[in-house]
Amino acid sequence: MSTKTETITLSLKELQYRLPSLSIVQETNKNVNKILQININGDIVSVEAEVTVPVVKTVKKTTTEVKTTSTKATATAKPKTTRTRTTAKKSTTRKK
Repeated sequence: MSTKTETITLSLKELQYRLPSLSIVQETNKNVNKILQININGDIVSVEAEVTVPVVKTVKKTTTEVKTTSTKATATAKPKTTRTRTTAKKSTTRKK
């Protein structure tokens, strides 16, 4: 398991003007291991605590890709061209 630092903000009035202990901080976040630092600013107490983060294993899915055309065939293939036929006009007058 890995650890990270997290800041938890509490109110001095809710704590009845006492410093928070580890058990009080664990009520808000159950993954807290230890208290690193406590800062008090007015009526707000910010507690920096070490929190354990569970390691999530990622499973890689292996996929196989099947190519339908080869690269050699597509590189040598010429683009199709269209031909138009020209028809000769028939004369409408007959020779006798």
